[in-house]
Amino acid sequence: IYGGMNTQGSVASYGPIERLAVSGPHVLVAMNYRLNVFGFLALPELAEVDPRGSSGNAGIADQQLALNWVQGNVAAFGGDPGCVTIIGQSSGATNVFAHLAAPGSAGMFHRAIALSGSPNITMDRATKEAQDRRLVVENSPCRGTSGQALRECLYGLSAEELFGSMPDSYSMFEALYDYPTNKKGLSSRVSALVHVDGVTVARELEEALRSGLNDVPLLVQSLEAEMACYPVPELEGLTSEGLLWFLTEKFATAYGEQLPRFVWELYSQISSRYSPEYAVYAVDADTACSCGLQALAAAAGEGFRSPVYWGTVAAAPAAPIEGQKFAFHNWDVTAAIEDWGSYKPSPGDKRFGAMLRQQWSQLAASGRLDEDAWVPVQRSLARPVSSVLESNGTRPVFGLKVEICDFWKSQGVDQRWWWIN
Repeated sequence: IYGGMNTQGSVASYGPIERLAVSGPHVLVAMNYRLNVFGFLALPELAEVDPRGSSGNAGIADQQLALNWVQGNVAAFGGDPGCVTIIGQSSGATNVFAHLAAPGSAGMFHRAIALSGSPNITMDRATKEAQDRRLVVENSPCRGTSGQALRECLYGLSAEELFGSMPDSYSMFEALYDYPTNKKGLSSRVSALVHVDGVTVARELEEALRSGLNDVPLLVQSLEAEMACYPVPELEGLTSEGLLWFLTEKFATAYGEQLPRFVWELYSQISSRYSPEYAVYAVDADTACSCGLQALAAAAGEGFRSPVYWGTVAAAPAAPIEGQKFAFHNWDVTAAIEDWGSYKPSPGDKRFGAMLRQQWSQLAASGRLDEDAWVPVQRSLARPVSSVLESNGTRPVFGLKVEICDFWKSQGVDQRWWWIN
C-alpha cells in the first residue's frame, strides 16, 4: 500500500515493487485507491446516502475491496487466500494500521507490515466532519450550503474543483519539521484524513491494538532519521555547540531555559556517534514517530497472541542520495526494491536491501522472524524491545528509546505530536 500522506501517490510511484516477491514463493498484489477529498472527505450529508451510514475513509474501503478481490481470486494466480500479508509504507502504513482497527478487514489478511506509518489515528467522527466542513466545504464553490443542497452541489463539481478545495493542511509535509514546540500539537497545522468513524475504522488505533481486534503477526518499523528525507541545508556541518543553540532556539520559549541543555545531553550519544546534525533529525523522528510506534507495539503486545515486532532502521546509504545521507524516510523501501536510480549502491547497501526482503518474506511465509535477531515485544513489555537494523545485520535491543520516550512524555509531548496521515 503506497504512501503520499493519503493525498497523492500511486502504485507506479514506488518503482519496481515486484522485487518484493523475489525472496520467496509470493504473489504480489498492488492496488490504487481514492485519495485526498475523493477518498477521505467526511460530512453528515454524505453519510446520509452512504451504505455504511458514515462517510470518509473511502480510501480504506477501496483497499478492503481489493482485499476481498484477493480472497476470491488470488488462488487462480497460485496464491493462498489464507496467507495474505498487507505491507504499507508512510501513509500506506497508516492505512495498514487502519485495517488493524477495522472490523470489515478481519479475516482478509493474516500478517501486517507497517513501515514508517502515522501512530495517530484518534480523530472521532464529529470532529472530522466539523473539520472538513470548515476546511473543505468553505473553501469550495459549495460554501454556505448544507443538507441536500450541499450534497447536490458537491456532486456537481468537477474533479478539478474538488481537488482545488483540498486544504493545504491535508498535506503540509513541512509542518513535520516543527518539532514539539507548539503546545497545541501537530494537529494545529495538519488535518486528519483517516479517522475513527465507528464503522470502517471502529476504534482509536491504540485501543484497537490493545483489544486484539485484528490479531495477526505484526511488524512495526521506522527509521532513526525519518525527516532527513528532505535535508535542511542549515544543519549541514552543525557542531555540538551549534546543536545546543538550535535546541535552545526551538524549545526554550515553550519549555524553559533548562530543557534544551537536558535534550542536548540526552542526545549526546547519538550526536557523538553520528553527528550533531543527525541528532536533530533523531529528535524529530522520536517525538513524531518512534515513540508513538513504541506505544503502539506495546499496546499490540498486550492484546495480540500473535507475535508483534518493533524494528528501528539505523542503516544509512553508503553515500548521500541527493543529499540524503542518514536513515531517512523511504530509504528502507528504496533499498528493498533496489530503486537506485542514478545512485551507485555499495555492497553494504545491497546486503541491507536483501536483508529487508528476506525478513519481510519470512514474516509473510511463516508469521515469525528469526529469533536471534528479533524478539517479540510480548517477552519484554516492561522494557520494550526493538530490533535495530544495520547494514551488517539485525540485533535486538531491550529498552531502546525508553529513557528518551519517557522524557518526552514527561514534558507533555504525547500523541498530539505524533504524525498524522
